[in-house]
Amino acid sequence: MLILRPEEVEGLLAMAEAVAAVEKAFFDWGKYPEINLTRRRLHFGDARLCSMPAVLPSNEKSGLRVQSEILAVSGGVQLYRSRSPLVDVLFDTRTALPVAMILSSTQRGMTKDGIPLRTSDLMTASISAVGTRWMCRRDSQTLALLGSGKQARNHLIAMNAIGNFSRVVVYSPTQEHREQFASEMSALLKLKIEPIAKAEEAVSAADIVLASGNQYEQFGSFRQVAARRNPRHLHRRQ
Repeated sequence: MLILRPEEVEGLLAMAEAVAAVEKAFFDWGKYPEINLTRRRLHFGDARLCSMPAVLPSNEKSGLRVQSEILAVSGGVQLYRSRSPLVDVLFDTRTALPVAMILSSTQRGMTKDGIPLRTSDLMTASISAVGTRWMCRRDSQTLALLGSGKQARNHLIAMNAIGNFSRVVVYSPTQEHREQFASEMSALLKLKIEPIAKAEEAVSAADIVLASGNQYEQFGSFRQVAARRNPRHLHRRQ
């Protein structure tokens, strides 16, 4: 059985490969909606055990992801005092034998392209990219980000893997944050990213709008602006 440690997982996948793998899994799930279960969480005091089973018929594999966490809540925000690596166990559906155990760090990671990105963030951003690829118009050229935090960063990396945008704009209510985001991500992805001072301007200029994290509640009123001026795609990530 193959065993991969966290340091051995880094650099194995490019974002585009992750998006393609998630798209294939969704195709399988569409054909066999009964094969997958939702994530389960078992609580005991501050401890939590998360488990996610799944089957991929096209690759003749089944698997289970398990993670243990110690939770803390501060100011209404869920924090983690301690977290185990992500533990993925894969089985061959023809023989029932285990074929691999993969441990991925929740603290660090890297894509094959050399972009710093944790494995868990790679998966989450890939899901959004698949949805965007199928839901957006084929002539979409401008991407707007509402928010400049971790989710905006991760999802910009994923969106960059599925489309050649001629323009990317980012809005944050804090000037320093949006300018820093634009500078850092422009250098990382070799893209021209423009900080925008008004959310309405970012939305009205965009073909695809990504509202990330808690920013969505602040930008909820702009959903109608996006639908009225550019009825193409408004996406939210938490």
